[in-house]
Amino acid sequence: MIELKNLESVLALNRRPCVRRPKYLAAIKKVAAEESTTSANIVEKVSKELAEFRYTTKSIVRFLRMYGMTETKTIRIQYYRSKNSTPFKHRLVVKGLGFTRLNQIVERVDNESIRGMVKAVPHLVRILED
Repeated sequence: MIELKNLESVLALNRRPCVRRPKYLAAIKKVAAEESTTSANIVEKVSKELAEFRYTTKSIVRFLRMYGMTETKTIRIQYYRSKNSTPFKHRLVVKGLGFTRLNQIVERVDNESIRGMVKAVPHLVRILED
C-alpha cells in the first residue's frame, strides 16, 4: 500500500477546473488501497482502472506528476554559453530545453529525449547534477 501525499489538500490548491479529476481520484484511491501497489506500478494499475473511459496513459501520467504522486528523476541544466553564431538547429534545441537567458538553470525530467538534446549542444549547456 502506498501513501498518497495529502491528496485532497493538494487538489484543493489547484484553481483550474478538471473534468476528469473525480474519476482519476476514485481510481487512484482504489489502487492506492491495494497492498501490492508501489510507486513504480501505480500508473499501470490506474490506467487499467480507467480503461473504460479511454483515457490515455499519457494523460494519467501527467495528472499524477502534476500532483506529485509519482517519483520522477530530474536533472538540472545550466545554459552557460551564448547561442550567437551557432547553427539555427542549436538555437532551437536551446529554446526547446526552455532557456530564455544566459546562466539560467532549469530542472527537467531525466529521460532520453532531454539527454539527447543536451548531448546535441554540450558546448552551450551543462548538466549540474544528476
